[in-house]
Amino acid sequence: MQLKTWVLTPTLASILLLAACGTNSTSGEVDEVDTSNGSEQVVNQQEDSTEETTEVSEEGTETNPEEDTKIRLLERQLTYSKASEEIETTAFLKNSDNQPFSLYVLPEYELTAEEPFKDVVYLSEDSSVFMRIETLPADSDIAFVLENTKQQLAVTNEDVNDFTSDKHSEWLPGKNQFVAENANSKVISVVDEAKKIKFTIFTTPDDQWTDALLSMAGTIEVTE
Repeated sequence: MQLKTWVLTPTLASILLLAACGTNSTSGEVDEVDTSNGSEQVVNQQEDSTEETTEVSEEGTETNPEEDTKIRLLERQLTYSKASEEIETTAFLKNSDNQPFSLYVLPEYELTAEEPFKDVVYLSEDSSVFMRIETLPADSDIAFVLENTKQQLAVTNEDVNDFTSDKHSEWLPGKNQFVAENANSKVISVVDEAKKIKFTIFTTPDDQWTDALLSMAGTIEVTE
């Protein structure tokens, strides 16, 4: 009885080696066979699946999903109304040197410290139009803050009312929003318990500057 002898050619050997090696599914590595120079050598190539990606939100922030961090961009577009005109302008990120917050400021306004725990954003051409920003301690007595706020508004007019804004309803807290006005001035105060901030807008009854100030207020972010 004659035994049959099977001879593995280099090509057949390569095919069998590939089938045996295949893809290492547990490590994400791809095995290749290098047949250059007439030799068979298995080479592992690590697939790079860790490319960093970033997403830019409409709020002017850049988010890295891998690290779950938020980085505020240096500028963003703000749209506001002035004298029945809709204006879109580039606002620039400003960080307070006095309190732990940042916001986007329109070109015709300035951010400056007023006193400890108080900053103001004021209209460059008329400093009587401004917004005061105060960060609140984590253990603040909100009831006391609200009572004090109403007393401050009563100086403008004893008739203090709730303030609403359909345009800015998405970011306003929905409560603790007050307004008082007289023939010469209009004052709006908002206490945001979640962000632990209070801002007060001092403007004119014709609302020429109100929407711009509110648009900037909507970009306030506490940084600690």
